Amino acid sequence: MIRFLLFSFFLHLAIYFITLNGSSPSLPAEIIDIQISQIEKKESRSVRLIVQKSKSNSNSLAVQADSGQSALSQDSKSQYLSAVHELVKKQQTYPNLSKKMKEQGEVKIQLTLNASGELQSVELVQRSPFQRLNDAAINAATRAAPFQPFPQGIQAASWKIVVPIKFTLN
Repeated sequence: MIRFLLFSFFLHLAIYFITLNGSSPSLPAEIIDIQISQIEKKESRSVRLIVQKSKSNSNSLAVQADSGQSALSQDSKSQYLSAVHELVKKQQTYPNLSKKMKEQGEVKIQLTLNASGELQSVELVQRSPFQRLNDAAINAATRAAPFQPFPQGIQAASWKIVVPIKFTLN
C-alpha cells in the first residue's frame, strides 16, 4: 500500500511538471529516477519516470519500473547471510582463560567479502570489554573463510556483513 501511494505521488508530480506551462521538467535527459523503499519488508525498488516530448508539441509520459530487487534475490540474500552467520558461529571458540575468569560479552564484527566469497577484511564494529573475546570473534571469521560465492541475484563486487557473536557461560 505504501509503495502504491509513493508511486502514485511521484507519478502525479511528474504529470504536474509536464502540464506546468506546457513545458517538460528541466532535466537535460528528461529522466527522473525515484527510489521507493518499504521499510517493513526491507525491500527497495527503483522506478524510472521517462518524460518524452512528441512531435506535436504535447507531452507524453512513459513509466517504466526497473526490475530491481526481486523476491527471489531477497531470498537469496537472506539465505546467504544466514549461511555466513552459521559458518562463523561454527568456528567460534570460547577462550579457556575467559571461561575461567567468567568473561562474557557480545562482539559484532563486520566482514567484507568479495563476489567469489573471499574474506577481504574483518573489523570490530562493537567490542566486548575483554580483548580475548574480541580476538576470538575475529579468529572465528578468519577460520570460517572462504565463504561461498555470492548467489546470482547479488550483483555487488563486495559485501559488508555484520555478524554478532555472543560469548555467554551457562
